[in-house]
Amino acid sequence: MVSRMTSEKGKMITNQITNNYYEDENVITVEFDYKRIFHPAQLSIWKLFLWTGINVAACGRRFGKSVLAIHVILIGALSKVGKYYWVTPKYSHGNTPFNELKTLAILTTEGTCKINETDRRISLSNGSIIEFKSADSPQDLRSDGLRGLVIDEAAKIKKEAWTDALMPSLTDFKDSWCLMISTPLGRNWFWELWEEGKLGKADIRTHGKMVDGVFTNFTSFDNPYASKAKIMLDKIRMPERIFQQEHLAFFLTDNGIVFIREYFNNRVEKADVYKRFISLDTASTVNKESAYSAAVVGELTFDMKLFVRFVERKKLEFVQLQYWIEELTERWNYDGLLDRLIIEYASSGISTVQSLKATAKPEIAKLVYGFVPQGKGSKYTRGLQTAAFMEKQCVLLPLYSPENKWLAPYEDELLGFTGDDKEFKDQADATNQLVIFLSSALTDGLRHRAN
Repeated sequence: MVSRMTSEKGKMITNQITNNYYEDENVITVEFDYKRIFHPAQLSIWKLFLWTGINVAACGRRFGKSVLAIHVILIGALSKVGKYYWVTPKYSHGNTPFNELKTLAILTTEGTCKINETDRRISLSNGSIIEFKSADSPQDLRSDGLRGLVIDEAAKIKKEAWTDALMPSLTDFKDSWCLMISTPLGRNWFWELWEEGKLGKADIRTHGKMVDGVFTNFTSFDNPYASKAKIMLDKIRMPERIFQQEHLAFFLTDNGIVFIREYFNNRVEKADVYKRFISLDTASTVNKESAYSAAVVGELTFDMKLFVRFVERKKLEFVQLQYWIEELTERWNYDGLLDRLIIEYASSGISTVQSLKATAKPEIAKLVYGFVPQGKGSKYTRGLQTAAFMEKQCVLLPLYSPENKWLAPYEDELLGFTGDDKEFKDQADATNQLVIFLSSALTDGLRHRAN
């Protein structure tokens, strides 16, 4: 039986590649032009792929990790009958690779595969099944007899998901394999496996490249199709150490912490105010376990820097929330410089925006701005933008004083910010929202000072 893989344009490709470790009657010859599918760095991983062990690939975020893994798992499933898993840190993270693999599987098998959208399962005509799973609950990953496994963004998955559930699932067959792809996130269990493979442990292969005699990871720059302009824009938007992690694939020692104490050294007693803003992160519920509603008052200076003037947070019912926002507005518009009330237009923020525009005083209602961030950036990504501007001294903090009792708890929250969606970091979220809203002005100021 021969399965054909077609190019994106639908032209049949006939260059043959075989997986020599398969020696029984279930072998399927898979035909595809791997030189056209993979860029050179991806191709080097494919050629050295360990089909009877663990493959560890730590790469920059624009390297093309998922494209590589999609082809690997499909070729594996077409070549050897069995059960295959694609595991992501969270359920939603699997949506994009599932849709891409589904499209490729339909094209490759000429529509003979079966797709279960609800369970995110792809069944091939040879009997192989590819299922998409999440590591939210490690115990749910237990399975007998996996032939192949892709762990997507492995560094973000708990170690127990690997050691207690996934790794034992690969022991039923001598020719089972695993591909771990990830951008580094500190020196955790993923880094430990990376080190073991680099040191030559028999059943682990670390994929990378030699640069001036030193083994290193593949970076975002190793993808010839990635936009170099966008990568360099990230260099401006990200703190240098995070850029090293996200694009150069460095294993940093801070385990993904976004803010560091040195960022808080840019302090002034007061600032020359050009415009003032209040950024609000509103809580969706009020109970002991829920987040606070937080307000960050920021002042944009004439040289386009952001001075964090005041921060306040409270647990309030919806009716109280509106009164609190109105009181903040009147308090901080004493000189007529308040330009916007920035409220994220999501969850309880939608009702808050609508209510304020409908019932607040006209001078308050006109300041209300429902903020919808562009794209689908995570809390972690938003935090990186704030940290980058802090590192470049574009964000100023006040001096410690009895009047600024909010300052120390505020800084403590920023230092503990990791971008985990399950953490309540309302002051950090409100700050990140304000920085994103003012990012164009802050960038202009940064460029002006550099010239």
